[in-house]
Amino acid sequence: MKMLFLLFIGFTFSFQTVAQNQGCKNFDLYYEAHRQSKKGNNDKADSLFYEVFSSGFGDLSHTYNTLSWAFREKREKLIPALLKHGSLKGESFYELQSYLAQNNQQNIYLSEVDYMDWRKTYETGLDSLLIRELLDMETKDQYVRSSEDLFKSPYREMVDNTNAFRLKQLITYNRGKLPSYAQLGKDGYDALCLLLVHLNIDVISDILPVLIDAIQNNEFYDHHAVLYQIDRNMEGNPFIFEYDPLKKSLVKTKPNVEIPGYGFTQYYGSLHVFDAISQKVYRIPVFPDVDKTKKQALFEALCYPDPNPLTDHVRHVDMNTFLNIFDMNQKK
Repeated sequence: MKMLFLLFIGFTFSFQTVAQNQGCKNFDLYYEAHRQSKKGNNDKADSLFYEVFSSGFGDLSHTYNTLSWAFREKREKLIPALLKHGSLKGESFYELQSYLAQNNQQNIYLSEVDYMDWRKTYETGLDSLLIRELLDMETKDQYVRSSEDLFKSPYREMVDNTNAFRLKQLITYNRGKLPSYAQLGKDGYDALCLLLVHLNIDVISDILPVLIDAIQNNEFYDHHAVLYQIDRNMEGNPFIFEYDPLKKSLVKTKPNVEIPGYGFTQYYGSLHVFDAISQKVYRIPVFPDVDKTKKQALFEALCYPDPNPLTDHVRHVDMNTFLNIFDMNQKK
Protein backbone atom coordinates (compact mmCIF):
# COMPACT_ATOMS: atom_id res chain seq x y z
CA MET A 1 0.00 0.00 0.00
CA LYS A 2 1.14 3.52 -0.73
CA MET A 3 1.54 5.92 2.20
CA LEU A 4 -1.52 4.56 3.97
CA PHE A 5 -1.85 4.71 7.72
CA LEU A 6 -4.14 4.26 10.21
CA LEU A 7 -3.71 6.26 15.09
CA PHE A 8 -10.10 5.27 42.69
CA ILE A 9 -10.86 8.02 44.57
CA GLY A 10 -14.45 8.05 45.82
CA PHE A 11 -15.55 6.54 42.53
CA THR A 12 -17.30 3.25 41.75
CA PHE A 13 -17.30 1.71 38.29
CA SER A 14 -19.30 -1.39 37.43
CA PHE A 15 -17.76 -3.42 34.59
CA GLN A 16 -19.44 -6.27 32.69
CA THR A 17 -17.00 -8.34 30.67
CA VAL A 18 -19.50 -9.24 27.97
CA ALA A 19 -22.85 -7.56 27.40
CA GLN A 20 -24.91 -9.48 24.88
CA ASN A 21 -27.35 -8.07 22.33
CA GLN A 22 -26.15 -4.51 22.60
CA GLY A 23 -26.63 -3.85 18.90
CA CYS A 24 -24.94 -0.56 18.07
CA LYS A 25 -25.91 1.16 21.31
CA ASN A 26 -22.39 1.30 22.73
CA PHE A 27 -20.81 2.52 19.51
CA ASP A 28 -23.55 5.16 19.23
CA LEU A 29 -22.83 6.34 22.78
CA TYR A 30 -19.09 6.40 22.17
CA TYR A 31 -19.31 8.52 19.02
CA GLU A 32 -21.96 10.78 20.51
CA ALA A 33 -19.58 11.43 23.41
CA HIS A 34 -16.94 12.53 20.90
CA ARG A 35 -19.44 14.79 19.14
CA GLN A 36 -20.33 16.41 22.44
CA SER A 37 -16.66 16.85 23.33
CA LYS A 38 -16.02 18.60 20.01
CA LYS A 39 -18.89 20.97 20.79
CA GLY A 40 -17.35 21.75 24.17
CA ASN A 41 -20.12 19.99 26.11
CA ASN A 42 -17.65 18.27 28.40
CA ASP A 43 -20.06 17.33 31.17
CA LYS A 44 -22.34 15.59 28.68
CA ALA A 45 -19.37 13.89 27.00
CA ASP A 46 -18.06 12.79 30.39
CA SER A 47 -21.40 11.23 31.28
CA LEU A 48 -21.65 9.39 27.95
CA PHE A 49 -18.09 8.08 28.16
CA TYR A 50 -18.75 6.79 31.67
CA GLU A 51 -21.93 5.06 30.54
CA VAL A 52 -20.37 3.34 27.55
CA PHE A 53 -17.17 2.19 29.30
CA SER A 54 -19.13 0.84 32.26
CA SER A 55 -20.75 -1.63 29.83
CA GLY A 56 -17.36 -3.21 29.08
CA PHE A 57 -17.25 -1.62 25.63
CA GLY A 58 -14.05 -1.03 23.77
CA ASP A 59 -10.46 -2.11 23.37
CA LEU A 60 -7.37 -0.29 24.61
CA SER A 61 -7.39 2.12 21.68
CA HIS A 62 -10.73 3.42 22.97
CA THR A 63 -9.34 3.59 26.50
CA TYR A 64 -6.30 5.64 25.56
CA ASN A 65 -8.18 7.81 23.08
CA THR A 66 -10.60 8.81 25.82
CA LEU A 67 -7.87 9.12 28.47
CA SER A 68 -6.12 11.63 26.25
CA TRP A 69 -9.26 13.75 26.15
CA ALA A 70 -9.92 13.31 29.87
CA PHE A 71 -6.43 14.51 30.83
CA ARG A 72 -6.58 17.42 28.42
CA GLU A 73 -9.96 18.54 29.78
CA LYS A 74 -9.13 17.66 33.41
CA ARG A 75 -12.03 15.21 33.85
CA GLU A 76 -10.83 14.04 37.26
CA LYS A 77 -13.66 11.59 37.98
CA LEU A 78 -13.57 9.88 34.59
CA ILE A 79 -9.80 9.23 34.61
CA PRO A 80 -9.80 6.61 37.43
CA ALA A 81 -12.67 4.80 35.70
CA LEU A 82 -10.68 4.67 32.48
CA LEU A 83 -7.61 3.37 34.30
CA LYS A 84 -9.78 0.58 35.68
CA HIS A 85 -11.14 -0.07 32.20
CA GLY A 86 -7.60 -0.32 30.84
CA SER A 87 -6.69 -2.78 33.59
CA LEU A 88 -9.73 -4.92 32.85
CA LYS A 89 -8.76 -4.92 29.17
CA GLY A 90 -5.33 -6.37 29.94
CA GLU A 91 -3.02 -3.36 29.95
CA SER A 92 0.03 -3.84 32.16
CA PHE A 93 0.44 -1.98 35.44
CA TYR A 94 3.75 -0.61 34.14
CA GLU A 95 2.17 0.85 30.98
CA LEU A 96 -0.65 2.47 32.91
CA GLN A 97 1.80 3.91 35.46
CA SER A 98 4.01 5.21 32.65
CA TYR A 99 1.02 6.85 31.00
CA LEU A 100 0.08 8.48 34.31
CA ALA A 101 3.62 9.74 34.79
CA GLN A 102 3.62 11.36 31.36
CA ASN A 103 0.19 12.97 31.67
CA ASN A 104 -0.71 13.27 35.33
CA GLN A 105 -1.60 16.76 36.47
CA GLN A 106 -4.26 15.71 38.97
CA ASN A 107 -2.10 13.48 41.20
CA ILE A 108 -4.32 10.50 40.45
CA TYR A 109 -3.03 7.28 41.98
CA LEU A 110 -3.39 3.77 40.55
CA SER A 111 -3.39 1.22 43.35
CA GLU A 112 -1.37 -1.91 42.60
CA VAL A 113 -3.71 -3.88 44.90
CA ASP A 114 -6.75 -2.75 42.91
CA TYR A 115 -4.93 -3.44 39.67
CA MET A 116 -4.20 -7.06 40.69
CA ASP A 117 -7.88 -7.62 41.52
CA TRP A 118 -8.91 -6.28 38.11
CA ARG A 119 -6.21 -8.36 36.47
CA LYS A 120 -7.72 -11.52 37.96
CA THR A 121 -11.08 -10.55 36.47
CA TYR A 122 -9.44 -9.99 33.09
CA GLU A 123 -7.71 -13.39 33.16
CA THR A 124 -10.85 -15.31 34.12
CA GLY A 125 -12.32 -15.70 30.64
CA LEU A 126 -9.13 -16.10 28.59
CA ASP A 127 -8.93 -19.08 26.22
CA SER A 128 -5.27 -20.12 26.04
CA LEU A 129 -5.78 -22.31 22.95
CA LEU A 130 -7.31 -19.51 20.90
CA ILE A 131 -4.62 -17.09 22.02
CA ARG A 132 -1.74 -19.46 21.19
CA GLU A 133 -3.16 -20.20 17.75
CA LEU A 134 -3.63 -16.53 16.87
CA LEU A 135 -0.18 -15.55 18.14
CA ASP A 136 1.36 -18.30 16.03
CA MET A 137 -0.56 -17.08 12.99
CA GLU A 138 0.57 -13.52 13.72
CA THR A 139 4.21 -14.62 13.95
CA LYS A 140 4.07 -16.25 10.53
CA ASP A 141 2.20 -13.28 9.08
CA GLN A 142 4.85 -10.86 10.29
CA TYR A 143 7.77 -13.08 9.31
CA VAL A 144 6.85 -13.06 5.63
CA ARG A 145 6.28 -9.29 5.81
CA SER A 146 9.33 -8.38 7.86
CA SER A 147 11.32 -7.20 4.84
CA GLU A 148 11.25 -6.94 1.07
CA ASP A 149 13.39 -10.07 0.92
CA LEU A 150 12.55 -11.70 -2.41
CA PHE A 151 12.93 -15.10 -0.77
CA LYS A 152 9.94 -14.42 1.47
CA SER A 153 7.63 -12.76 -1.05
CA PRO A 154 6.42 -15.98 -2.76
CA TYR A 155 5.34 -17.35 0.62
CA ARG A 156 3.12 -14.42 1.63
CA GLU A 157 0.09 -15.63 -0.31
CA MET A 158 0.58 -19.15 1.04
CA VAL A 159 0.80 -17.89 4.64
CA ASP A 160 -2.22 -15.60 4.16
CA ASN A 161 -4.28 -18.47 2.73
CA THR A 162 -3.20 -20.80 5.54
CA ASN A 163 -4.02 -18.20 8.18
CA ALA A 164 -7.42 -17.56 6.60
CA PHE A 165 -8.18 -21.29 6.70
CA ARG A 166 -7.03 -21.53 10.33
CA LEU A 167 -9.11 -18.50 11.30
CA LYS A 168 -12.22 -20.15 9.85
CA GLN A 169 -11.35 -23.31 11.83
CA LEU A 170 -11.05 -21.28 15.03
CA ILE A 171 -14.48 -19.75 14.39
CA THR A 172 -15.90 -23.27 13.95
CA TYR A 173 -14.13 -24.43 17.13
CA ASN A 174 -15.61 -21.41 18.91
CA ARG A 175 -19.15 -22.58 18.09
CA GLY A 176 -19.47 -20.49 14.96
CA LYS A 177 -18.56 -17.22 16.66
CA LEU A 178 -15.63 -14.86 16.25
CA PRO A 179 -13.40 -15.19 19.34
CA SER A 180 -14.25 -12.30 21.64
CA TYR A 181 -11.99 -9.84 23.41
CA ALA A 182 -12.87 -11.54 26.70
CA GLN A 183 -11.53 -14.82 25.32
CA LEU A 184 -8.47 -13.41 23.57
CA GLY A 185 -7.30 -10.68 25.88
CA LYS A 186 -5.04 -7.88 24.71
CA ASP A 187 -2.44 -9.97 22.84
CA GLY A 188 -4.81 -12.38 21.12
CA TYR A 189 -7.16 -9.56 20.12
CA ASP A 190 -4.30 -7.50 18.65
CA ALA A 191 -3.20 -10.56 16.66
CA LEU A 192 -6.74 -11.04 15.33
CA CYS A 193 -6.99 -7.38 14.27
CA LEU A 194 -3.66 -7.63 12.46
CA LEU A 195 -4.70 -10.78 10.61
CA LEU A 196 -7.98 -9.17 9.52
CA VAL A 197 -6.16 -6.47 7.55
CA HIS A 198 -4.37 -9.12 5.49
CA LEU A 199 -7.46 -11.08 4.38
CA ASN A 200 -8.61 -11.09 0.78
CA ILE A 201 -12.10 -9.98 -0.19
CA ASP A 202 -13.51 -13.51 -0.48
CA VAL A 203 -12.45 -14.46 3.05
CA ILE A 204 -13.77 -11.18 4.47
CA SER A 205 -17.09 -11.84 2.77
CA ASP A 206 -17.20 -15.39 4.19
CA ILE A 207 -16.64 -14.28 7.80
CA LEU A 208 -18.47 -10.95 7.60
CA PRO A 209 -21.63 -12.34 9.28
CA VAL A 210 -19.69 -13.41 12.39
CA LEU A 211 -17.76 -10.11 12.40
CA ILE A 212 -21.05 -8.20 12.37
CA ASP A 213 -22.48 -10.35 15.16
CA ALA A 214 -19.36 -9.85 17.29
CA ILE A 215 -19.42 -6.09 16.77
CA GLN A 216 -23.09 -5.86 17.72
CA ASN A 217 -22.65 -8.18 20.73
CA ASN A 218 -19.98 -6.01 22.38
CA GLU A 219 -17.28 -8.64 21.66
CA PHE A 220 -15.21 -7.04 18.88
CA TYR A 221 -14.54 -3.32 18.55
CA ASP A 222 -12.26 -2.59 15.60
CA HIS A 223 -14.98 -2.05 13.03
CA HIS A 224 -12.72 0.38 11.19
CA ALA A 225 -10.25 -2.46 10.48
CA VAL A 226 -13.05 -4.40 8.76
CA LEU A 227 -14.14 -1.46 6.63
CA TYR A 228 -10.51 -0.55 5.94
CA GLN A 229 -9.67 -3.99 4.60
CA ILE A 230 -12.77 -4.08 2.41
CA ASP A 231 -11.73 -0.77 0.83
CA ARG A 232 -8.09 -1.88 0.69
CA ASN A 233 -9.12 -4.91 -1.35
CA MET A 234 -11.20 -2.65 -3.60
CA GLU A 235 -8.26 -0.33 -4.19
CA GLY A 236 -6.38 -3.22 -5.77
CA ASN A 237 -9.34 -4.80 -7.51
CA PRO A 238 -10.87 -4.10 -10.94
CA PHE A 239 -14.33 -4.87 -9.51
CA ILE A 240 -16.58 -3.35 -6.88
CA PHE A 241 -17.94 -5.48 -4.01
CA GLU A 242 -21.17 -4.20 -2.50
CA TYR A 243 -22.87 -5.28 0.70
CA ASP A 244 -25.87 -7.61 0.53
CA PRO A 245 -27.81 -7.05 3.79
CA LEU A 246 -29.86 -10.23 3.36
CA LYS A 247 -26.78 -12.46 3.20
CA LYS A 248 -24.64 -10.16 5.36
CA SER A 249 -21.86 -10.64 2.82
CA LEU A 250 -20.17 -8.88 -0.11
CA VAL A 251 -21.12 -9.39 -3.75
CA LYS A 252 -19.06 -8.50 -6.83
CA THR A 253 -21.30 -6.13 -8.80
CA LYS A 254 -19.57 -3.85 -11.34
CA PRO A 255 -16.21 -2.72 -12.76
CA ASN A 256 -14.10 -0.40 -10.62
CA VAL A 257 -12.63 2.90 -11.84
CA GLU A 258 -8.86 3.06 -12.28
CA ILE A 259 -6.74 5.82 -10.75
CA PRO A 260 -3.93 6.36 -13.30
CA GLY A 261 -0.56 5.34 -11.91
CA TYR A 262 -2.02 4.36 -8.54
CA GLY A 263 -4.65 1.62 -8.54
CA PHE A 264 -8.44 1.68 -8.30
CA THR A 265 -10.95 3.71 -6.32
CA GLN A 266 -12.20 2.67 -2.91
CA TYR A 267 -15.94 2.34 -2.23
CA TYR A 268 -16.71 3.03 1.43
CA GLY A 269 -14.29 5.91 2.02
CA SER A 270 -12.12 4.51 4.84
CA LEU A 271 -8.72 4.88 3.11
CA HIS A 272 -6.74 8.08 3.64
CA VAL A 273 -3.37 9.34 2.49
CA PHE A 274 -1.04 11.62 4.43
CA ASP A 275 0.48 14.52 2.52
CA ALA A 276 3.95 15.00 4.01
CA ILE A 277 4.22 18.41 2.35
CA SER A 278 1.07 20.05 3.69
CA GLN A 279 0.91 17.75 6.76
CA LYS A 280 -2.76 17.13 6.00
CA VAL A 281 -4.79 13.96 5.47
CA TYR A 282 -6.73 13.38 2.25
CA ARG A 283 -9.28 10.76 1.29
CA ILE A 284 -8.28 8.47 -1.57
CA PRO A 285 -10.81 8.92 -4.42
CA VAL A 286 -14.07 7.06 -3.96
CA PHE A 287 -15.96 5.19 -6.68
CA PRO A 288 -18.10 7.81 -8.47
CA ASP A 289 -21.37 5.86 -8.45
CA VAL A 290 -21.73 4.49 -4.91
CA ASP A 291 -25.03 2.83 -4.06
CA LYS A 292 -25.74 4.89 -0.95
CA THR A 293 -28.39 2.49 0.32
CA LYS A 294 -26.00 -0.49 0.26
CA LYS A 295 -23.18 1.58 1.71
CA GLN A 296 -25.37 2.76 4.57
CA ALA A 297 -26.55 -0.80 5.19
CA LEU A 298 -22.95 -1.95 5.71
CA PHE A 299 -22.16 1.04 7.92
CA GLU A 300 -25.19 0.27 10.08
CA ALA A 301 -24.29 -3.42 10.28
CA LEU A 302 -20.75 -2.54 11.40
CA CYS A 303 -22.02 0.19 13.77
CA TYR A 304 -19.88 2.66 11.84
CA PRO A 305 -20.98 6.32 11.95
CA ASP A 306 -21.40 8.35 8.79
CA PRO A 307 -19.99 10.93 9.10
CA ASN A 308 -17.42 9.77 11.63
CA PRO A 309 -16.56 12.49 14.18
CA LEU A 310 -13.04 11.04 14.53
CA THR A 311 -12.21 11.53 10.85
CA ASP A 312 -13.78 14.92 10.19
CA HIS A 313 -10.27 16.33 9.62
CA VAL A 314 -9.88 14.23 6.46
CA ARG A 315 -10.16 16.33 3.31
CA HIS A 316 -12.07 15.31 0.19
CA VAL A 317 -10.33 16.06 -3.12
CA ASP A 318 -11.01 15.34 -6.77
CA MET A 319 -9.02 12.81 -8.78
CA ASN A 320 -6.57 15.32 -10.31
CA THR A 321 -5.80 16.97 -6.99
CA PHE A 322 -5.21 13.60 -5.39
CA LEU A 323 -2.86 12.52 -8.17
CA ASN A 324 -0.90 15.77 -7.81
CA ILE A 325 -0.55 15.21 -4.06
CA PHE A 326 0.48 11.60 -4.59
CA ASP A 327 2.98 12.52 -7.30
CA MET A 328 4.60 15.28 -5.21
CA ASN A 329 5.03 12.93 -2.24
CA GLN A 330 6.52 10.22 -4.43
CA LYS A 331 9.15 12.68 -5.67
CA LYS A 332 9.93 14.06 -2.23
